[in-house]
Amino acid sequence: CGVYRDFLRGLLEGLVESVVAVKLQSAFFEALGWRGVRLFEETIKHAQQLGYLVIADAKRGDIGNTAEAYAEAHLDGAGGGGAGADAMTVNPYFGTDGLEPFLRRTRNEGKGLFVLVKTSNPSSKEVQDIQLAGGGHLYEAVGDLVALWGEGSRGRSGWSSVGAVVGGAVGNLVDRI
Repeated sequence: CGVYRDFLRGLLEGLVESVVAVKLQSAFFEALGWRGVRLFEETIKHAQQLGYLVIADAKRGDIGNTAEAYAEAHLDGAGGGGAGADAMTVNPYFGTDGLEPFLRRTRNEGKGLFVLVKTSNPSSKEVQDIQLAGGGHLYEAVGDLVALWGEGSRGRSGWSSVGAVVGGAVGNLVDRI
């Protein structure tokens, strides 16, 4: 992991004057085993020390204690180590109770959340473009939920700490959220 560590540190230090946030894809760190998970935490901590906002691209989602554990691991920092990300990506398909541990951290701790709404991969249409009986697509209903979930975390600026992951060619969905 030393080569990866050196590369990531050099990249972060080289971009610090022109980039405000980094999104770290946890899967590539996890693929390296426990050393990769440790490197993920170290990279988050180093990026934050340099002044970056850090988004953990983990796309987690589950219910109950498992959702709580994911929120703790990615937003609080595993084991209370203080290397939690500032925001993370989540999968909404467990509903509100599956997102509550993450949403609580947006309301109470100033963390951010990016909810998968409409992704850009070609087969996303199989699920996300399903026509609903009442009209519209499933992704539009999820977008409406994102707006609802974000109501409890609006700051003085009016912006919510809950945002959407939306592919670039989705049209007016972004305006609705």
